[in-house]
Amino acid sequence: MLPAWALLLLAIAACVPCARAIDLSFNVQMKASPQREDQYCERFFAVPAEFRGMHVVGFEPLPGSAAHHMILYWCPQEARPSQAAEDCTSHERGPGCVNFAYVWAQNGVPLFFPPHVGIPLGSQGGANSFVLQVHYGFAVPAGFTDTSGVRLIVSNKRDAAWRMPRVILLAPAGGFTLQPGESEIVLGPLTQRNTLSEPLSLFAVRTHAHIRGLWNDVKVRRGQNVLWTFQRSTRLVQSFAPLDEAFRVMPGDELEFRCAYDTTREARAVREGSTKHDEMCNVVRSCSLWQRPPRRCRQPACVLTRAHTRLPAVPVRLPRARASVADSLARSVGV
Repeated sequence: MLPAWALLLLAIAACVPCARAIDLSFNVQMKASPQREDQYCERFFAVPAEFRGMHVVGFEPLPGSAAHHMILYWCPQEARPSQAAEDCTSHERGPGCVNFAYVWAQNGVPLFFPPHVGIPLGSQGGANSFVLQVHYGFAVPAGFTDTSGVRLIVSNKRDAAWRMPRVILLAPAGGFTLQPGESEIVLGPLTQRNTLSEPLSLFAVRTHAHIRGLWNDVKVRRGQNVLWTFQRSTRLVQSFAPLDEAFRVMPGDELEFRCAYDTTREARAVREGSTKHDEMCNVVRSCSLWQRPPRRCRQPACVLTRAHTRLPAVPVRLPRARASVADSLARSVGV
């Protein structure tokens, strides 16, 4: 029989393939003074040289008091020196900066990827720069500078099994209009098919609407069967909700989503748009190409990653729609 110290070494060795170093980080932060309500400001950030060759495995929000929401994009191109300053007017990120990395709204929580999922830094096909976009609901006092941002958690683990995360936006194509005086208007269901040849591992979901929103839901349908449902009130925290267990979306599966609104306080029609006077309907899902974890990594003792901050999926009663907007195809960003 092996001595106790040898058994301990074997147990540690069994967990090594599951471990990832996540004690490294760098911040991307705004330095802006928005002068009007509903202003969007953006700033480019180069990937620091010492982090190239590593992977981003998580995000921690660093919100200031003025930020309404933040979107972090990753870009394959390098950031130019002229892009270091804040841009609150043109928002010309360039054709490659359309890849969502992280989305935060007020009272949002951090997001950490599952093991072996990360955004490669400084590589071909990976992130060579980031763009932070901050939406300010109101102008700030003169002399005030907002420093809202995001901390990127980085792993230096060298592993050929890394998978790229895919953050995909489900939203109506062509816009929509909500009529006033309705206690419930249901938009949808809107559908999108998984056209990839490989399965996707769905591990986090974020729903979003503005102040008239009631609830959003998303389903995975295979033929006539609904295999998975996520329901959430949009009056709760609108941040990514990491799932307790990843769901496998197969090629050909359809994702169905709906958004519901209350317009009883409105005196005019409300259109889709980016300001607080408009409305939005979107579901953002975080996923990666499916990869079954090694057998020895399934035991809790082998999960040496940072604990996820979890938000439970809140059951929401889905009443019958009083009004419905015609079905529309959904557009996909990041597929």
